[in-house]
Amino acid sequence: MKIDGACHCGNITYTAEIDPEDVGICHCTDCQTLSGTAFRTSVRAKREAFQLNGGPPKIYVKTAE
Repeated sequence: MKIDGACHCGNITYTAEIDPEDVGICHCTDCQTLSGTAFRTSVRAKREAFQLNGGPPKIYVKTAE
């Protein structure tokens, strides 16, 4: 399945080909805040199936409670 998206500020976008069976869901308060919903969805993508577009990414670290 093909997916696309962007970082929180929107300066970096991505496209990827993923396996829908590898999707994960997190309900921690950080993920709720970032997504604006009761959970955040994440999925792994193989390096060769992932394309990052835009400027160079910056490191951002936020530790969940």
